[in-house]
Amino acid sequence: MTRIADGDLKEGERVPSVARLAEEFGVSVSTVDRAILILKELRLIRGEAGRARWVASGARDRAVAHLSEDAGGGGSEEADTGCDLAGGASEVHPNFTGDTQLPDAAAP
Repeated sequence: MTRIADGDLKEGERVPSVARLAEEFGVSVSTVDRAILILKELRLIRGEAGRARWVASGARDRAVAHLSEDAGGGGSEEADTGCDLAGGASEVHPNFTGDTQLPDAAAP
């Protein structure tokens, strides 16, 4: 998310593959999958499993707003799940257990 907010990943730019992200951040593929679901829920990326994903239109503004909410102590689902895959060195919160449920809205 930080990479989107900082403009490192720009609108319309392709998001690296799940395997590449897992390797880059040293996390499991299932952790990357959870983070991608959250980023899609926040409308920061678009695409489908098994296909390419891109940074969504308007994603930078939404990412900045979301990160500003977190900094203000308002909390968020992203902060609660510990996933910030596209967020530099803190891609996975140290307290992330891997068993956090996504919000009902993310259910198919």
